Amino acid sequence: SSAFMLAHAGFARTATCRAAMTSRAFSETRVEKVVFLGTGAAVPCPGKRNMSCICFSANTGAGRSLTLVDCGEGTQHHIAVCPSTKLYAVDDILITHLHGDHCFGIFGLLCSMGMAERTEPVSVVGPKGIRAMVEAALLAAPPCELPVPLRFSELEAGFSGYVKETASGLRVSAYPIEHGPPTWGYVLQEPDRAGKLDAKKARTMGAAGPQLGQLKNGQDITLADGGVVKASDVVSPPQQGRSFAVLQDCCDASGAADGCKGVDVLIHECTFEEGLHELALKKGHSTSKMAAEFAESVRCKRLVLTHFSARYTSSSGSPDDPAEQLGKEAEVYCSMPVTVAKDFMVLDESQECFGPLPELSVKRPAWTPLPDSPAQGEVRA
Repeated sequence: SSAFMLAHAGFARTATCRAAMTSRAFSETRVEKVVFLGTGAAVPCPGKRNMSCICFSANTGAGRSLTLVDCGEGTQHHIAVCPSTKLYAVDDILITHLHGDHCFGIFGLLCSMGMAERTEPVSVVGPKGIRAMVEAALLAAPPCELPVPLRFSELEAGFSGYVKETASGLRVSAYPIEHGPPTWGYVLQEPDRAGKLDAKKARTMGAAGPQLGQLKNGQDITLADGGVVKASDVVSPPQQGRSFAVLQDCCDASGAADGCKGVDVLIHECTFEEGLHELALKKGHSTSKMAAEFAESVRCKRLVLTHFSARYTSSSGSPDDPAEQLGKEAEVYCSMPVTVAKDFMVLDESQECFGPLPELSVKRPAWTPLPDSPAQGEVRA
């Protein structure tokens, strides 16, 4: 089919870009967008919130690579209708914990990659057991083989620190947080970028041609007359890479505090309002106040709330987002901007403090008012 051929061509293009990535430094790698493909807790709310998935879209200068944090049921459906994401560009999947609403979408997603004849490996990071879970599901179904090559990195209980680099060169660190089952928060760090070369000043000092590239790379050069041009005199200091933290299900994120200090964007679960504090603790989740106080303690630049209970969506017939009340609560307890995530919301580097674009990135209506329904209203995370 034409859809199959397009996907297959996409994988081929990505393979070419990925080969180029491996042959160059990653100093150009930038996270351009953070796309929310699922912002609900426990159960889907059709037309409103899907299961958890956050996509980091990074440009390396040689191509685009996507990293998913969690992969709840229906993730590939949302990738298909989101212009900001492409299935063939997904190279890394980071699973926070093994509850189904955070990982049951990985089976279908990998199978679709296989149907598109992907040959490049996909990296999967998650708690010990993620490999057994994925292989049990995929190897049991004919033709009883993995649809794509997989590289697993399993986290042992208590692990804290650096894990790996993504295909795009983002440094991934994992920090244990309290939820019930073994759970980790992830911090993604861009590499530092080289400083900017003042080419006009360098030429004035006698540098020319390839020497400009040497100076850009931090190398001092010697001119024909014996004079020396120091890189530090014509190149600005390196630009520190930005950092992004994702803390999904947790009732205590203190284990990730050191890793989250000063991050540019902190994405923190917010399953309940503060009035349901005791229920949140009982279920291993956070309230708006808990998320805000943690954000304030680590001095992040932007707080984004996600993972909302179905009580804030499924029983509401309003076209507005009932979860906005959680954002208003959080603003009382922290000083940085607070964003309430929606499915298909895009945080973009073009916006101040990596804020959200005004329009959702979706090829179909993303927020459909549903009539009040007792059956839906009974569902509670």
